[in-house]
Amino acid sequence: MSIMMPIIDTHQHLIYPERFSYSWTAGIPQLAGKAFRYEDYLKAIEGTSVRRTIFMESGADDPYWQEETRFVHTLAGTPGSLMGGDHRQLPAGGRTRVRNLRRVGPVAETRGPQEDPAYRTG
Repeated sequence: MSIMMPIIDTHQHLIYPERFSYSWTAGIPQLAGKAFRYEDYLKAIEGTSVRRTIFMESGADDPYWQEETRFVHTLAGTPGSLMGGDHRQLPAGGRTRVRNLRRVGPVAETRGPQEDPAYRTG
C-alpha cells in the first residue's frame, strides 16, 4: 500500500482571458487565448495529494496584475478554497490572503512593486 504525502502546490497560473490579458501566453499554443480557471485547476489535480495551493505570481499584463491579484484573493476567500497564504493582520485592521507577490518575466523591463519603498514596508 502506498501512502501519498500531502502536497502544497507553490506555483500555478490561473488564466481568465475574459477578465485580463496575458500576452506571455501568445507563443504557447496550448495556452494562447485559452482559459485555465480555478475550476480547471481543481480538475487537473484530481487524484493527487495536493491539499493547498499558493498564488504567488500574477501573470496578467500591466495594468491588470493588481486587479488579478484582488480577484484571486476573492477566490481564496471562497469557503473550501484550496488557495492559501499568509493571514497576518494588516495595520488598518483588515486581513489578507496576500503577503507578497512576485512580478517577473515579460514585465521585467518595467518597474516592479518590489522596487517601491512603500511596498517593502508593507
